[in-house]
Amino acid sequence: MKRILTLLICSMVMFACSSDDNSESWAVENVDITFNVISSDNSRVSDISCSIEGKGISAGDQSYSNEHLPYSKAYIDQNIASETVMTLNFTDDTSADGSVFEPYSVTLYIALDGEQVTEKQVTIEEEGTAESLTYTVNF
Repeated sequence: MKRILTLLICSMVMFACSSDDNSESWAVENVDITFNVISSDNSRVSDISCSIEGKGISAGDQSYSNEHLPYSKAYIDQNIASETVMTLNFTDDTSADGSVFEPYSVTLYIALDGEQVTEKQVTIEEEGTAESLTYTVNF
């Protein structure tokens, strides 16, 4: 009887413990995230958006104007995990204010703790051009 009781208790303890085999381990760090767009012509009408998507975080910003360049959006002291995806989008809309289109250049970049981690420089050759920059965190 003692044996059966001991086996029963051991079985209950074993089944009550959860297995760690299915749990994911995520490296997490606190960082300052900055999205930036610099343009050779700061009066262009454009649509700029940025987003942060990952385990435990979902944030973003959107701006449509002819007065937001240069653009900078900072997210200070963010708790982010490995595999967090950061995206910065730029879309020209020069015709919205009746301007005649002329090519210009833009630089999109993303920085973590003040250190630039990715950059894209492009010449906007035609009206309505859209550009995107994505960075995936890998701690």
